[in-house]
Amino acid sequence: GLIAKILLIKFLIALFVGILTDIVLKIVYKKLSYKQESKIEEFCEREDCHCHTNIFKPALIHTLKVSLFILVITVAFNLLIHVIGEDTIKTFILDKPFLANVLSALVGLIPNCASSIAISEMFARGALSAGAMMSGLLINSGVALAVLFRTNRPRKHNFYIALTLFIISVSMGILIDITPISQWISI
Repeated sequence: GLIAKILLIKFLIALFVGILTDIVLKIVYKKLSYKQESKIEEFCEREDCHCHTNIFKPALIHTLKVSLFILVITVAFNLLIHVIGEDTIKTFILDKPFLANVLSALVGLIPNCASSIAISEMFARGALSAGAMMSGLLINSGVALAVLFRTNRPRKHNFYIALTLFIISVSMGILIDITPISQWISI
């Protein structure tokens, strides 16, 4: 039941923020007379994959490159978490109760499911509020941000996306903490 509640809240927040983002971007793009264009050709040119001749081979090559990148990132972060230790991460968050939402979101930025597991365990043990847990879980997208930084150009757009995710996640976590939603989620 608790997992269903968490997933429902994540879904509703994503739906609300996604619709709001579409509305805002349409207004901004219209005001700036900006046309959003597909950049697949630019990506394929940069990757030198010859997508225009055969779609299957380039798709397989892209998939293998991204999979290898994900594997390397996952191994690196698992090693980092192993070296630092989950207990150290938990203690770091517990020592700063007023910043729990921000710190949980920072931990959630780690491109790996281990950060979500650590955040969920801390919530289950009563070390994090419902809002702080949601801050970390909302921002965590597995390795999606790592892949975004690997493939998307210009890179400054990726930083804007990550910052927007961070602000939304922390804001929603704080909102959850100050509303009855936190009691509804509690264990």
